[in-house]
Amino acid sequence: PVMFALACASASAKKAKKAAEETAPGASEVVARVGDEAITVGEVDAAARADLQKVRQQEFDARKRALDKLIEEKVAALVKAEVEDKAAQPTDAEIGDLYEKNKARLGGKTLEQAKPEIAEVLRRQKIEVRTSDFRKELLGKTPVQVFLDPPRIPISVPASWPGVKGPEGAPVTLVEFSDYQCGYCRRAEPTVGQILAEYGDKIRFVYMDFPLSFHPRAMPSSIAAHCANEQGKYWPMHENLIREAGDLSDEDLKKRAAVVGLDAEAFGSCLASSRPQPGIEAAFKVGQDAGVGGTPSFFINGRMIIGAKPAEEFKAIIDDELARAAAKK
Repeated sequence: PVMFALACASASAKKAKKAAEETAPGASEVVARVGDEAITVGEVDAAARADLQKVRQQEFDARKRALDKLIEEKVAALVKAEVEDKAAQPTDAEIGDLYEKNKARLGGKTLEQAKPEIAEVLRRQKIEVRTSDFRKELLGKTPVQVFLDPPRIPISVPASWPGVKGPEGAPVTLVEFSDYQCGYCRRAEPTVGQILAEYGDKIRFVYMDFPLSFHPRAMPSSIAAHCANEQGKYWPMHENLIREAGDLSDEDLKKRAAVVGLDAEAFGSCLASSRPQPGIEAAFKVGQDAGVGGTPSFFINGRMIIGAKPAEEFKAIIDDELARAAAKK
């Protein structure tokens, strides 16, 4: 058995090495040797994927901030040329009208004394109104298009995976790696529900099990969801597990199964057998390979979000992805 395990590990390592070498140009470059065994750039990158993803995201964020600043500077220059430099001076009638309305606040100043101050106030008001209108006109005629592409990690969803809903051709795929015993995952559930309700068929949602080792009831709970799938009730069980309080013991899981209308004997047999576990472990491995280190972790078209973040953070990325998809049509 030990020799068999070593052989499997060796085969697995060779397979991972080959996959890593095919990932990117230069990935097959040898950076170290241990005896006759070479270590390539691809293998190093695969092992450091989570850390490298953070660095790439930081690099993208820095470029995006700089790009936003440059765009704003160009828009501001156009606004100044069109609005501020061409702003009409207020008329004597406008100045006199404002003077009469605010005479009590001017400390006894005469119209002539207050005229420069009032004229500047009126001019600024006109500039503000015209600036707002012109920005809308400008962006309508000359929309800003951003082609800076963020770092993405492709997520390979196992075949026949039950935790998928939404159109296959949706422009946005939202993948969640989660754990039924994770408090932060429960906290993120309302946000996920809000996003799915708001965007409808524009989003394909994938729930991937990522039961953490220090959550002893996470794996049995995932198994319970997949056992429910055998009776065609994956999503009702999933929603019960992620939303309803309980200790997730075997007894608790059986009570939940009854609530969602599962056949008790068939569910109990599946739960005892743990037969869905290999598929769940495969999903866990997909998450590990993508750099997931904790739950919940999300990928929006491969763009990573870590933790139970506000809906606005999800929506900003989703809206950007929808805009990118529309621009390609």
